[in-house]
Amino acid sequence: MKTNWMGRPALALMAAFLIGAPVWGQAEFPVATKTLKNGMKVLVQTDHSIPNVALYMFYRVGSRNEGPGTTGLSHFFEHMMFNGAKKYGPGELDKVMEANGGANNAYTTRDVTVYQDWFPRSALPLIYDIEADRIRDLSFDPAKIKSEREVVASERRLRTDNDNGGLLDEQLWATSYIAHSYQWPVVGWMSDIEHWTMEQLKHHFEMGYAPNNATMVVTGDVSPEEIFALCEKYIEPIPSHVPPPPASRLPQSPSSRCSANSPYQSGASDPPSSSARCRSSIPPPATGTDAR
Repeated sequence: MKTNWMGRPALALMAAFLIGAPVWGQAEFPVATKTLKNGMKVLVQTDHSIPNVALYMFYRVGSRNEGPGTTGLSHFFEHMMFNGAKKYGPGELDKVMEANGGANNAYTTRDVTVYQDWFPRSALPLIYDIEADRIRDLSFDPAKIKSEREVVASERRLRTDNDNGGLLDEQLWATSYIAHSYQWPVVGWMSDIEHWTMEQLKHHFEMGYAPNNATMVVTGDVSPEEIFALCEKYIEPIPSHVPPPPASRLPQSPSSRCSANSPYQSGASDPPSSSARCRSSIPPPATGTDAR
C-alpha cells in the first residue's frame, strides 16, 4: 500500500478551515438589523471592497396570498411598480436610475415579490427616494393598468398557453396542491387577469406592500448608521397596514381532483372550476425575473 504523505496535512488543513470558517465569516461580515417604527425590518452588511451597493426589497406577498378571482395580482404589481408613481412618473424610474449608474430588476414567486437595485453609493439618497415614492404613491392610472394587463396576458400566452413545458408545470402544481393556494399559477389564470377590478388591485397593493410586510436587505459600501438614517427619513413615515392573511387552505373533495378530459380553455371568460384549472397553464416557478 502506497503511503500518501500529503493526506494527513491536507486533511488537517481542511478541518481547520471548516471549523474556523463560520467564526471568520461572522467576524468579517457582521449583519446589523433594525426594525423601523412602521414595522419594516432592515438588514445591513458592510463590504467596502468596491464603491457599490445592492439593495433588495422582499415583500411577503406572492401567489399563495391570492384566491379565485385575484390570481396573478402579485405578479401584476411586479410590473406596475415600474410604471410610475407620484414623483417619478412612467419611465422615469429606470431613466433616473440608469443616469446615475444604477440598474434594477424584480421577480415574483409563490411566497414573495422581490425588487433588486444595484447602484454606486453616490446614488443612495436617490434610490431611497425612488423606493419610498413607489411604495407610498404608486400610480393606479387606468391606461397603465390596461396596458400592463395586456402585457401580463401576453406573457402568459407565451410562457404557458403556447409552451408544452409551461402547460405541464402548471398541471403538475394544480394536481399536487389541490387543498392549498400553491395550486394556481404565479402569472394567474387568464380569466382572472382579464377581470381584476380596481378595488381588488388597490386592496392587494395596500396589504402586500405595507412596510410591516417587507424586509430590506442592503449590502456594499455603506455603514449601518447611514442606512438606518436614510430609512428613517424616507421609509419610516410610510404608514403600516394590515398584512396579507395566511395562505389559503382550500376544501378538498374527490371532485376537486384534476380531470384529464376537462373542457377548460385558458382564454375562457368564466373562472375555471377546481378540476378545470388543471388544463390551464403556468410559467416556471419564479415569474418575472425579466418580465418587464
